[in-house]
Amino acid sequence: MKLPASCRIILFVLLAFSTYAPAQSMRDLLLMLPDDATPGLDESGRKALIKEGEYTISGKRDEDEIDYAVDTATDNYLSYEYSSSNGKGINITYTLKKFKLAANIYVLFFTTDGDIVNKNDKYVFKAYDIKGKSLEENQEHLIQENLGYSIFVKPETPDSIKSLIGKISYCTFDLGIQSADKINFQMTLENEKYKKWLIGDTIEFQWNGTLFVSNIIFRKEDE
Repeated sequence: MKLPASCRIILFVLLAFSTYAPAQSMRDLLLMLPDDATPGLDESGRKALIKEGEYTISGKRDEDEIDYAVDTATDNYLSYEYSSSNGKGINITYTLKKFKLAANIYVLFFTTDGDIVNKNDKYVFKAYDIKGKSLEENQEHLIQENLGYSIFVKPETPDSIKSLIGKISYCTFDLGIQSADKINFQMTLENEKYKKWLIGDTIEFQWNGTLFVSNIIFRKEDE
């Protein structure tokens, strides 16, 4: 049976998208990200970073130089660092992970760690739908928003201890280079003696084929 012309066109588009979208390399996806994913780095700089594994943005003085360096790169995972050449300025790690939600449906998770050097724990977490040769920010809130240290603190913890934990904790996402179906949000304490006031230090977000199911646990020491 011969399909009507309109049906053949729709089928062609669906097939083209389904075969192309998963094939996007991490290099392609990095080039699609908004400008703030690589501060001060234009498209040619991004291409050089991917090709060479490092790239330096020159400054008026040597100490003003900014270094980019790729840390880890696989078929669906990429992490890179952005830091001052003299080691005294900004220092941030960016991580990308291509995540499969269903057959031929992928999102790109994008995170930045806080700035450890400058004691800034404000992370960024975003999800982008992969649409052929472009990215669209995902509006479905796949992962719980506004996560922070307080979610790990026991309800009966005195306010003074809660406040202290907030000052000595560091929160970040671990997109999981080894895991195909989960990502973690985790907290690290500068002083382990306050761990007794926590119900856990990691939220595991496990994809069940429809949504992410969360579970609060303590990380194993070797993780």
